Amino acid sequence: MESSPTKITSIQDLLNELEDRKDQSLYFRGEANSTWEFGASLFRKDYMTKAREAGKTEIKDSKMSLEQYEEGMIAEIIKHFPIELKNLTRFEMLSKLQHHGLPTKLLDATKSPLVAMFFACANNDEVDKDGIVYILEGEVVRQKDVGDKLNEQERAFIVDPNYDHDRVRAQQGAFILENEFGFAKELISSEIIIPMEYKKDILEQLHFIGINSYTLFPDLDHMAKSVKEFYIQKLSETTFINFSRGVTAVFGAKVYGTAEAST
Repeated sequence: MESSPTKITSIQDLLNELEDRKDQSLYFRGEANSTWEFGASLFRKDYMTKAREAGKTEIKDSKMSLEQYEEGMIAEIIKHFPIELKNLTRFEMLSKLQHHGLPTKLLDATKSPLVAMFFACANNDEVDKDGIVYILEGEVVRQKDVGDKLNEQERAFIVDPNYDHDRVRAQQGAFILENEFGFAKELISSEIIIPMEYKKDILEQLHFIGINSYTLFPDLDHMAKSVKEFYIQKLSETTFINFSRGVTAVFGAKVYGTAEAST
């Protein structure tokens, strides 16, 4: 990994940084706060701390106890939703539950540097923090071959998944499989910092080329959230709204500003 991250202020800066690496097999992850810990949610220290604070005294920093906790969470969900999880492989189950917010040994990534850039800028709770784009390199495993990798220790892998979910397809998604805490960091080739004062401009640039919260989350729930947040924003700006113009803006120039944190 490079000794010091590069700072960029535009889409063009990012593309320039990657110009000499376009023939390499690269993956990316964007995070809206450059100080966040890089790793799968199951192993993050903040999650382990919260578990202990909640009275789960059996949760330690060891991989084995956390994986046992993961097994317990999955078993509880299967008990309540057996049909939804029936006939899924272990990896398919982890990726499905990951997108529903369950802490797992998977970490979201993407083949697109611009999608990663969006996630580095679009979290409304982190507008006053620098974002970061991680450039990732490592062993890439196809989904059909991932089974044996789920238990390999002291390594992390990039998983190239089947595009059988609209969101994964829209985000050109991939996953990092981290079987033990800390090894995902070994996939980081370099880091690119996005200063907080440039996030809004970059979101506008990304929206102009069709990368926004609606195109990356193509479902009714996220469209409704985008529309709601647009009108909340407009209500805070003025007491009068031209609703016809507002709807046009939602589907046009104003959907770029919201995103949930990737996991």
